[in-house]
Formats: sequence, C-alpha cells, structure tokens
Amino acid sequence: MKSREDGFTLIDLLASITIIAIVSMLVVPQLIMAFERARQRRTMGDMRNLATALSTYHVDTGGEYPSTGAGLPGLVPDYYAGIPNDGWGRAYFYLGVASSGSPCGYLLYGLGTDAAAGPASPDPWIGDHFDPDIMLVNGQFVAAPGRPNETAQTATILAAGCS
Repeated sequence: MKSREDGFTLIDLLASITIIAIVSMLVVPQLIMAFERARQRRTMGDMRNLATALSTYHVDTGGEYPSTGAGLPGLVPDYYAGIPNDGWGRAYFYLGVASSGSPCGYLLYGLGTDAAAGPASPDPWIGDHFDPDIMLVNGQFVAAPGRPNETAQTATILAAGCS
C-alpha cells in the first residue's frame, strides 16, 4: 500500500509567491516615502532648534549673529551641544548677513533629498516631492515642504532683521 504525502503543489507555491509580490509592490514604496518624510521632518526640526540657538546667541551678543566664517560651530558649546547634519547626513549651509560690518541676519539652508541647490526638477517622474530645498531666514521658513517657495521674501525678511 502506497502512502500519500500531503504537501504544497507547484500551483500553491506560485499563488503564494504572486500574492507576496503584489503586497510588497504596494507596501515598499509607501515605506520608502515614510522614511523620506521622516528625514524631511527631522531636518526641519533641527533647523527650528538651530534657529532657537541662533536667537539666543543674538540676544546674548547684543543683536549680532555668528559670522559666515564662524558659522554654526560658533554656537558650540554654549548654545548648542553639537551641530547635527540634516536628515540625509549632509551639513547645513549657514550664511550670516552683515550690515555695517556686523551680522544682523542669517540664512540656514538644507538641500533636501536631491543634494542639489535650487528648485526641484519640473519633471514629476524625476525625483519626488522631497527634493526641494529647505530654507530658514531669521527664524522663518521661506522654502519648505507644503508651502510655496517664497525666496522672494528672503531679502525682505533679512532687511527687517537688519533694521
């Protein structure tokens, strides 16, 4: 008498593999977007914290910000424990804007996921909405996710800080 062995047939295995492939095609892109969104939000949070440290420095020094030469490391250790990198592991760009020789405003800049300065590619198939740069001027975001690029306001905000 032959014993019958129960097991998976080739059809069962192919159906299981197909279901797993379809589910992973739906889940993996959403997971990648969640990681990018987290990097973007971390970058914005770090920029807000740096803006707070810069404001404290501004008050303590009688209305000046660190010069471009001193940059963000000028905040360490009194105002910030250590300067972080952005969510993608790159350093922030800092520009101290001077009027009459003393820095009276600043621009803090993060490059986004594309690591390139300037606007994101106009082609929606190249890159994604995490490409745009994040720009903070005197504590105000002028270029950030979810808001139009208001770099035209940059000069106005800097001038207000220098008056």
